[in-house]
Amino acid sequence: VAVALRTLLFVSRTGTAMRAVVDNADLAALNGAPPVAIARYSWMLGSVLAAIAGVLLASSIGQIDVIVLTFFVAGSYGCAVVGKLKSLPLTFAGAIALGLIKQYANFSFPWFTIPLLKVDDSNQIWNSVRTAIPGVFLFAALLLVPASKLSVGRVVGVRAPRVPDLRNSVVRAAIACGALGLLTAIAPDDRLADMQKAMIYALLLLSLVLLTGFSGQISLCQYVFMAIGAWAMGHVVGGDSLVGMVAAGLVAVPLGVIVALPALRLQGLYLALVTFGFAASSKYLLLENPNIFGKGNVEVGRLKLFGLDFHSDRSFFFLCGFVFIAFGVGVLAVKRGSIGRRLAALRDSQAACATLGLDVRRTKLLVFTMSAFVAGVAGALFGGQSGTAGSIQFEEINNIVLLLFAVVGGVTTVTGALFGGILFAVLPFVQSEYPEYAGVPFALVAVGAVALGRQPNGLAGVLFERFELYRERLRGSNSAPRRPTTGSEVEEITVVNLRPAPAPEVVSARA
Repeated sequence: VAVALRTLLFVSRTGTAMRAVVDNADLAALNGAPPVAIARYSWMLGSVLAAIAGVLLASSIGQIDVIVLTFFVAGSYGCAVVGKLKSLPLTFAGAIALGLIKQYANFSFPWFTIPLLKVDDSNQIWNSVRTAIPGVFLFAALLLVPASKLSVGRVVGVRAPRVPDLRNSVVRAAIACGALGLLTAIAPDDRLADMQKAMIYALLLLSLVLLTGFSGQISLCQYVFMAIGAWAMGHVVGGDSLVGMVAAGLVAVPLGVIVALPALRLQGLYLALVTFGFAASSKYLLLENPNIFGKGNVEVGRLKLFGLDFHSDRSFFFLCGFVFIAFGVGVLAVKRGSIGRRLAALRDSQAACATLGLDVRRTKLLVFTMSAFVAGVAGALFGGQSGTAGSIQFEEINNIVLLLFAVVGGVTTVTGALFGGILFAVLPFVQSEYPEYAGVPFALVAVGAVALGRQPNGLAGVLFERFELYRERLRGSNSAPRRPTTGSEVEEITVVNLRPAPAPEVVSARA
């Protein structure tokens, strides 16, 4: 297969067109290569090779399931990254290296001990290291990838709902708190747990609104921040204090810094892979460590504050909703301020940011740490909702599902985070109450993600768009509604005309 693939890519016209389309699809089209047809051929060829690998894998291990296949594919990415997604010999060498490392790690070392730990703990850590080898291999391979070049020449025009000012944010938050109190009073007892999960996941999705929606950075390791936040909440000041909740966010910040380091060099697919590799490695090296979750679940209490006890399900639901509303107001404040403008500039064009003197690295570090803090606080509430927290609750594959729900709900708005949290809570409800239809919600969400591919604001964007049209009709506007574009909110800017003239001409424009 490797010889045939090499011949196809470097001898045939189709293979040459494949490589040209990867480099520059527009330029390849000008030279007679149809990008859509070439992409179709590439997908067909990749699917055939994956099917052949599946046949060989099934023959070697006898029985496979979706979890085994998922982690097998995740490990294979590390081999492809060794070849920089271009070189077949280097990819083959990476695959051989990973396979040999995994096999040699299966040997037992009775003499292997770690100072200050018992023999059983040392063996458990060694087993975790062996299991985490594919993730560590992927993470290490991505760190060796050359830094991404700054993309230039890209016109960005995304229209998102306008950010309300502070007064409107506070008024809307007060209305939301009133609606939350009413919902707390009338909600049925058997649905309170699902409603609590909806608010907790909505808060977790707020961390992706900051990171992905505002700055365009991708993260597939938010569950790691959530897990470490739940652990910190259970170990600080009795596990039910405000200090513990703040500590849950602060403990996740150093992990956010660690994840941000590769983001200083990588973008797009490489950044998504390195964050997922970090999640896969942390699952076994950190969360299953004997000193964290390795010896069992950690007991996490519900907040007690100024004589108020949120131990009951109704009061805890109100607490989760109130925390989400408070963080939502804070996220909108970030969006309105100078930090929000820097994040929007970072999302639109890193090259332009660097040209104008913006410290891109410091901005990335800042947004990753803020996102990790929000996810850590969500972990504190998550542990309080179930009473305990363990590593089995934070599977790394859930990070992909989390990003999917963020995109469907609307990763650019606080309302989108709420929609995504509600959708996330609906899934276990359908699986428990209607098991015969357990796969339907996943299919609907997947179809929704594809359908909303041209609407980056998700369901929330569709809702705001309809609301704007309805408001224009109420105003009696005779102008035809503008067709929504893809990009950031419409806002007034000043453009300087640089054509030779006695004096620079300053014109007002809408972008």
